[in-house]
Amino acid sequence: MITPTNLTYLLVSILLLLFLLIAARDLFLLFRRPARGLGTGLSRVHAVAHTTMIEAWTSRIWLLPLLWFIVAIILCLAVRPYDESERIPLYIRMLLLSQEILLLVMIAIMACVSLPRERERKIIITNASKPLSRLEILLGKMLGFSLTSLIMVVIMGAMSFGILFAADQWMRSNALKQYTLAETDYRTQSATPGLAHPQPPPLDKKELAENGSLFAYNYITIPEDGLSIVGKVIRQGDKRVRFLKGGSSEIISYRFNSPRAAANSDILPHNQKPYFSFFFPCSPIDPRLALPASVQLDVTAVPSGRNAPLAPMAPQQKTINLNLDSRNQYNYCRATWTPEVPSELFSPPGDRSEREITVTVSCHTPGVYLQILEGTEKSFFDFNVVAFPAPPTGDPARDVIPLTYHQPSPIVSGFQRYNKQQIQGPRDDELYYFGPNVPTEVAVFRFRAADLGRIPVEKGNFKINMVLDVDKDRNQAMDTTAQVEVYNENAPTESATTTVRVNEKRNTEVSFSSSFLGGSDPSKRGDLVVLLSCRTLGHWIAVNNSALRIESPPSPFLLNLVKSELVLFFEATLLVVICVAASVRLGWPVAMLAAAVCYLLGYARGFITSVLDLGGISALGYMDYSGHPSRGYAFFDAIFGAIWNILHFIIYLLPDFTRFDYLCEITQLRNMPWSTLALSGGWMLLYCLPFIAIGYLLFRKQELG
Repeated sequence: MITPTNLTYLLVSILLLLFLLIAARDLFLLFRRPARGLGTGLSRVHAVAHTTMIEAWTSRIWLLPLLWFIVAIILCLAVRPYDESERIPLYIRMLLLSQEILLLVMIAIMACVSLPRERERKIIITNASKPLSRLEILLGKMLGFSLTSLIMVVIMGAMSFGILFAADQWMRSNALKQYTLAETDYRTQSATPGLAHPQPPPLDKKELAENGSLFAYNYITIPEDGLSIVGKVIRQGDKRVRFLKGGSSEIISYRFNSPRAAANSDILPHNQKPYFSFFFPCSPIDPRLALPASVQLDVTAVPSGRNAPLAPMAPQQKTINLNLDSRNQYNYCRATWTPEVPSELFSPPGDRSEREITVTVSCHTPGVYLQILEGTEKSFFDFNVVAFPAPPTGDPARDVIPLTYHQPSPIVSGFQRYNKQQIQGPRDDELYYFGPNVPTEVAVFRFRAADLGRIPVEKGNFKINMVLDVDKDRNQAMDTTAQVEVYNENAPTESATTTVRVNEKRNTEVSFSSSFLGGSDPSKRGDLVVLLSCRTLGHWIAVNNSALRIESPPSPFLLNLVKSELVLFFEATLLVVICVAASVRLGWPVAMLAAAVCYLLGYARGFITSVLDLGGISALGYMDYSGHPSRGYAFFDAIFGAIWNILHFIIYLLPDFTRFDYLCEITQLRNMPWSTLALSGGWMLLYCLPFIAIGYLLFRKQELG
């Protein structure tokens, strides 16, 4: 099957092979001397690069750091962070982002103008008297502008570190003053008779005054699917069981791999179409109350994964009722759902594509808990949702019904705000019924067993570091308290629990025994599971995948800044190569337009792919839900479908600029791994090769005499 990716690899391979065949002589000349007294081709490339750098200097590239510094100071003065701990990450983002914009714009303009101006002044033809090949001129131009961008990156990086260092010292000085004042007030109030519960000095201010904010943390985080927000977690025998809380914002996502149905399933009677079966053990939140006779669920099914069809479709949704099975004593609730258009979800028998389906479930009936079945026992009663691609035929001899189970350990998400999920603390009504042991939402963090061997152990303990956000609905003056419980899956009955005060947006350390890491034998280790809940009335704790991590000693911040600047340099180098290659045959205005289109499409690749998943005219937000689209709708749907497919193919031919992410780690004060830096450099080299080949093949040999 020919996919856009495979076709891209084929075209690039043909292009590079053609380049190697035609440029073989020039490639050989890069490493030999054509005559005594003359250098190799590499020395001539260096000479062209040196001339190009002088050209950039005379074009006033030296103004770039000055302009950037003025812009950076203005932006920094305009920052008003909600919390002082956010100031340095905001400064880093603004400094590096402004560097990227100004550097790419200026260096791209110079790279696009250089060759067309030399063609206009007939400088390239004059080079015929000198032993310069097309490849040497091309590589020299690219190398010269790349080195120029490197010098600019070094200068602006040094100035960025100076700005951040000054801001950090200013923050530490202010934090020390605030902590000293608060400590003095606390001592005065403590010594005053009759004054109860004085406010203690904020520890986060003390930590900020002592350590500052210029860190490059090295830490182990959970994988992407390692976080879930659930109503409660209880121990049942040697297992831990998760529950969905009814009436909350919790959503369970079940993933199915390639459920198949008959090719004509859309036209079958409704009671014979493929369907989903739902099975949930239910229990009341308040054990003194009876379980409702019906539990209402909102279910949604949509194709997912890389091979989701591009046909126009919308998520299929339904509100169903889980009915209590009165024939059992375990409060099992069941329901079925038949999608309206099965062909959009179930693959036909002859389709070999690995289509995935994601079925999401949320419960709007308050007062109930729905048990989340993990699907690890390979038993029918260990799965919440089962897909039946074919209904029963009525013939007992033929009724061997195929079924598809969801993937193990479904993902559960909670209420999300500002790209973080939140867990709710106790409520007044729950405290009235349950007292201090009120069940609250739990954030479940799962660290992989393979990572536990890298966790540092000191005096028989290891540390879990928490950087949490706090949202207060009431009791604003109270500190937020979190309860942390850990256990290892190879011994789930053994656990440890502690309660800590949350330092909002600052590091909070919790120590546990190293026995929960699973021992020294890797084969006997299980995943390390951390349960986090909020214990303060009216408070919420916001978390993401890196909110809980296990840290190693931090790296120097300056080294981390250098890594981010190098990634920015790799991005600028790739743009320089594209601009020089485009300017070989095009005039500078058209070359600039071509380079800008290439960069914008490459940078928006993820967005374009998400839009293309809708396909046809539905990508513009217009959909037909009647089931009988008109001829006009079908015509325009086909036209736009062809346009999206062409655009889909084009973005695969262009470099993916989103790979050069220089902000992800450093704005989280996290050390960038060397592997990430090496991968960015490798992608830069791979993306540069086709454009070097294109530039060489477009270079007219006649211009050299």
